[in-house]
Amino acid sequence: MNSAVPLLSRAWHWLMTSREPVGYRPGQMLNLVARDFRPYACERTSPCSLTVALTQGLTIEIREKATALFRSFVVCSHFHLQGSTGLQQPVRLKACNGNILGRGGVQFRCKDKNDDSQRLLAVLNCYPHIFAALENLHFRHLNLRAEQGQWWLEIEHYAASEVISQVPVERRYQKLHHDQRQQLVNVMQMFDELMTRVASEGVAA
Repeated sequence: MNSAVPLLSRAWHWLMTSREPVGYRPGQMLNLVARDFRPYACERTSPCSLTVALTQGLTIEIREKATALFRSFVVCSHFHLQGSTGLQQPVRLKACNGNILGRGGVQFRCKDKNDDSQRLLAVLNCYPHIFAALENLHFRHLNLRAEQGQWWLEIEHYAASEVISQVPVERRYQKLHHDQRQQLVNVMQMFDELMTRVASEGVAA
């Protein structure tokens, strides 16, 4: 009976340990994503991330993340942008894409109920062109957060992703087409302009 305890412990540890999906090659999909961003200059910063220098003077970071599914896994691209902010309280805003869900419109939800979060949300609602651009962007997740003098924008797009079947082995890459790439770049530029204005002018009480 006692001899079975270490075996069960090892089995439990194996089941609970986070592992990369079988057949996953870190960074391989990013080669395809970099090709989608031509002629922008791309630089690999790690096996699973690269930066893209945009002509607008912005630099975005793209990180890939693999998630295991039944007999397959999906590798998604997460687009990141960051900058400085004068916001004093933690801010976490999440955009819900109602158009994808068939409910219409894009809405932001505030995860923190402090004053800075509510004021930033109010400022954001004064920029209808951002909402209009987001309604044409095929994004899965969008998160805007701020803390300790920095802000971060993260967008996960439905494209720039790859589904890899393991039985049989098959790769299907979802290309980021030019119109969606430009829409993504425009959205990130709009948020950079918004947060730059917030940094210089603050959020009104």
